[in-house]
Amino acid sequence: MSTLFVDTINEKTSGNGIYIPGHVLQVIQQENTIGAIGTTSTSFVATGHIISITPKSTSSKLLLSITGGQMTYQSSGETIRTRLYRKIGSGSYSDLLGDFQRCHYSSTYGLSHSFSYLDSPATTSTVYYQPYCRSLNGNLVYYDYTSVDTNAMITIMEIGG
Repeated sequence: MSTLFVDTINEKTSGNGIYIPGHVLQVIQQENTIGAIGTTSTSFVATGHIISITPKSTSSKLLLSITGGQMTYQSSGETIRTRLYRKIGSGSYSDLLGDFQRCHYSSTYGLSHSFSYLDSPATTSTVYYQPYCRSLNGNLVYYDYTSVDTNAMITIMEIGG
């Protein structure tokens, strides 16, 4: 058995960086700077909190972490639902998975949320992610209500496949 000791590994010519399966290849983080995003819509609407990444390999996995706060002012009860949508290249956004956050409020209330999702987009085109949200009953609800928490944050780690 041989042991290889190195201080630095540099790619030869490709310009794509060093690719090691099972290791983090890149990390991208996007803070929501728009502020509280309110809606009364009972259909999912875009929050405008968008993050993008260009995977280095089609076999890579993308681990997403989303944190933030949600709120409603309704005293009669309300549910805010949030879903993660994905767009590849210049395509359209599509629902990536079911609701990752369902918060029911029986009074004026805010709640922090945190969610992780492992995606396998199988592309080296730019991939965009955006939370969408909706009100269950048509009352005003907020995605990323900052008095509940700090600004919403999305982090993506590309894991070599």
